[in-house]
Amino acid sequence: MRTWFAVLMIAGLSSVSVVADDFEPLPPPEWLKSCEVYVFGWPYPADPHDITEEMWKEAGCVPLRPHVPHIEELFRAGSARGLLMLPYTTVYRHRWEEHRGGLYTHNIPHFELKDHPEWTVFNADGTHKHSCFYDEETSHEMEMCPNCPEYVEVCLEHFRMLLEMGAGGFFIDNTPGSPECYGERLGKHQHIFPGIDRQREALRDLMQRVQKLCRQYNPNFVTMLNCGAGPACRYLAPACDLIMWEQYIIPWNEQLRMSTWEQVRPMAEKWRPLSEQGHYLAPYSYVRVGTDYGLKNDCFYTYTAARLSDFIWSGGAASGSDPRAVLYRTRLGKPLGWMFQRSGVWVRLFERGFVALNDSGEVPLQLYRAWGTAPKTSFRKLVPLAAVSDDAEPELQFYSMNRRGDFTVTITVNGNVVKAYKPEDLRAAAEIGYAWRKVPLDRSIVAESNEVVFTIEGQPDEHCNFWLRVDMARNEGHSSYAPDGENFVSDDLSPIKDKQPGEYMVRIVGKGVQQVPGEDPTTRGQTRTLRLRWLPEWKSLQDVYSGEMLEPVEGSVVKVTIPPQSGRVYAMP
Repeated sequence: MRTWFAVLMIAGLSSVSVVADDFEPLPPPEWLKSCEVYVFGWPYPADPHDITEEMWKEAGCVPLRPHVPHIEELFRAGSARGLLMLPYTTVYRHRWEEHRGGLYTHNIPHFELKDHPEWTVFNADGTHKHSCFYDEETSHEMEMCPNCPEYVEVCLEHFRMLLEMGAGGFFIDNTPGSPECYGERLGKHQHIFPGIDRQREALRDLMQRVQKLCRQYNPNFVTMLNCGAGPACRYLAPACDLIMWEQYIIPWNEQLRMSTWEQVRPMAEKWRPLSEQGHYLAPYSYVRVGTDYGLKNDCFYTYTAARLSDFIWSGGAASGSDPRAVLYRTRLGKPLGWMFQRSGVWVRLFERGFVALNDSGEVPLQLYRAWGTAPKTSFRKLVPLAAVSDDAEPELQFYSMNRRGDFTVTITVNGNVVKAYKPEDLRAAAEIGYAWRKVPLDRSIVAESNEVVFTIEGQPDEHCNFWLRVDMARNEGHSSYAPDGENFVSDDLSPIKDKQPGEYMVRIVGKGVQQVPGEDPTTRGQTRTLRLRWLPEWKSLQDVYSGEMLEPVEGSVVKVTIPPQSGRVYAMP
């Protein structure tokens, strides 16, 4: 919409030079102050010649477009229609061999790392720091040093190249990275910010130099970093325009929510001073998966939570009648004050309507854990069954992945060892990638109440380990996997079975195995009724969820009913 997003792309492009100076945050572009949503990903053809005018019209409803294909013609076609095309980039990692990663990924910059091994982050023993995506078999990615002047200059040159191609800013993944590099002390390279523990300062400086570079090309260009919402991310926020909080409430590959409203709500207060200064938190909810509450409910729940918090929301690439696309087309306008609670419902008023969230009811959650460095640890999962026939053919299934890691996994069911994975088994081609692993079970060891124990010996992966748990909590690192965006659940694996927190994707299925009927989570909690004064600004209001128009009751009162664990949006059509 041109009224929401001014025409951006007229400013001329010219080669610019950015030098390090004293840190001072840049003011946000004026259009960003009224931005409500963004679309992460590109739901249309990569070739602009295949995009219809109807598609372009729909795309114009949401001009902020991070993670678009790296195609110059697409950049320029989108820019000509008022879109900000933000390609994927990362300064965090690079492979030994140059790798462009297809249409959506450009390693930064295009060079052979084997020709410049001195640009990596170095461990204290002089070895190269592996990135969290490192894999001995497939991905020899090293962590790059943002404090190394030669690497910084090559990065800036790469950003200039993308801007000359027509990019409207950048989506920069994988921040903030490691807190320390020993390269200077070991004589491998010099540091822009010499001394101990200054890597974050260097990264913040680099991010602002990229932001300044964008502004010099066009004052409306923006940068978005992906690092969560924790302290390290709030430190980086003044050096960019938006920070993505990936996996906001809905994780990327699970069938359970990973957060409750009570867990994410405090982040609104923590981020509020930054939002007021023009540095916005932009949560990304993977609602494309759909939990037990359903895709539509998850869309409205996460959108409502974000708008209550003054966050800029995305549910991923969508178009047409998809509930995400419906919300992308909704405009609430300027907020009229902060969120408040009434009749057990969280509410926030806007010029063009209001949002309301009923968080009543217990929520089944998928908890990500930080493994730490324990050399041996175990966890339990109790698996009840309704019945098991005498001729049953039971099978244990568990959802997991492994990319790397020198560790073993031993699985027992009711005290009986049923599977022992060696490191080479875990790294075998059939075991790479997210999937349900299947282990046949002897009928004699399966009962109606089953205790499944997984014992891990050795060091699991640094990033996405065998159990989808994440070890990025160290040093206030990437916080996307923390339920509240900040604090990880400590995986101390209590021996007290009923105190073991979290849900694991483990099940026993097969012929003759009858499951215990699951409770419908949408029936938990209380349906609540909200009454508000109908504001003069609201000429008419539509329930965006149902499509029905609201009518005032008793002359000037809005009365709505909201189910448990649900969000609702009421806006002027």
